[in-house]
Amino acid sequence: MSSSTEGATGAKGATGKSGELHRSIGLTELVFIGLVFIGPAAAVGVFGTLDANSGGAVALVYVVATIVM
Repeated sequence: MSSSTEGATGAKGATGKSGELHRSIGLTELVFIGLVFIGPAAAVGVFGTLDANSGGAVALVYVVATIVM
């Protein structure tokens, strides 16, 4: 049986210490996570208003902005 300091499962974390996790997120992963969460929601709030006032050019603006980013 394992000691009680190794946690409920008896396994050690990635650093070898009980209860600790190894931080492994880099800049690339952080950018992709940000785009996944922010990207789709950014256009939803203003799309209808902008579309009505611009004669339907908003979709093109979002496509161009996405390509530039």
